[in-house]
Amino acid sequence: MTQQEVQNLVAEVVTLCLQKQEGQQQKCAAPSEILAEASARHVHLTREAVEALFGRGASLTKRKDLSQKGEFLSEQRVRVVTPKGELSNVAVLGPERSAVQVELSRSDCRTLGIQAPVRLSGDLSGAANVYLIGPNGMLQANGSAIVAKAHIHLPPDEAARRGLYDGQLVSVRMESSRPLTFEGIEVRVKESFTPALHIDLDEANACALDSQTRAVILSGERDTPVCACPGGQAPETKKAPVEIPNLVTEQTARCLVKQCSGSLMLSKRTILTPSAIDVFRQARICIERE
Repeated sequence: MTQQEVQNLVAEVVTLCLQKQEGQQQKCAAPSEILAEASARHVHLTREAVEALFGRGASLTKRKDLSQKGEFLSEQRVRVVTPKGELSNVAVLGPERSAVQVELSRSDCRTLGIQAPVRLSGDLSGAANVYLIGPNGMLQANGSAIVAKAHIHLPPDEAARRGLYDGQLVSVRMESSRPLTFEGIEVRVKESFTPALHIDLDEANACALDSQTRAVILSGERDTPVCACPGGQAPETKKAPVEIPNLVTEQTARCLVKQCSGSLMLSKRTILTPSAIDVFRQARICIERE
C-alpha cells in the first residue's frame, strides 16, 4: 500500500468517525418534548380521614381517571381551613394513602395565611397545619400542607430512552404565548408512571399554559449530559486513569471500558473510530468533551 493510499484511508476513517460522532452528539443533546399538566389544589386522604370527613364506612367515589395509572379524581370535596383563611370545594384524589397530604400553590398559602414548604409528593417534612372539613366532620391535619414541587413522571424504559434518571434535576422550556424556562424540575422514575410534567396553577399561569403549549426538557442541571444511560441510575463521570491517545480505536475503547463506568471525559481533539463508538454505546458509556 502506497503512502498516498494510507493517507486516503486515514482521511476516510476520520471523516466517517466525525460524521457518526456528530450525529450521536446531536441525538444525545436533542430536546425532549413531554406532556405538561397543571395540578390544581387537592388533598389525599387516609382511610381514617375519609370516614372522619364523610361518615363511617364511606369510600371515595371515582369521578374520572387521571393520567397517572391508578389515580383518580373523586366526587368528594372538602374545605381547607385555617384561622386566617379558607379554601372551599377542594378536590379529593384517590386512592387512599398512608398519610393525609394537602397540595397547594403559593397563592393558596397566602389565602390561608400559612407558610408551606416546597416538597415532592410524599415528603411532608416541615409541612404546615390545616383543618379539613367535610359534610360529616372535621379533621385536624397537622403537618399535611405542602406546595408541590414541579416534577416529571417517567417509567424506567422511557427514562432510559430519554437519557434521564430518578432524582435528576432538569430544566424545561415552556414554549407558549408567555415562554419561560423552569429550572430544578425533578425527574421521578417508577414502573407505573405515565410520562408527564406536573406543575401547579401558579406556574401554569406564569407560562400561560394551554393545549398548544410545548414543554421541552433541556439538558440536566449541573451539566448532567442527556444521553443513553441505564434508566433509574445516575451516570457516574470518571476520567480514565490512563493516557488517552488522540485516536481511539476499538481495541483502545475496550481497554477504557474496563476502567470507567457511566461516562468518559475526552479532549475535543480526541478522534473516535466508528467501531470505538459502538463499543462505548454497547457498554452504555456516555462520552463527554472537555
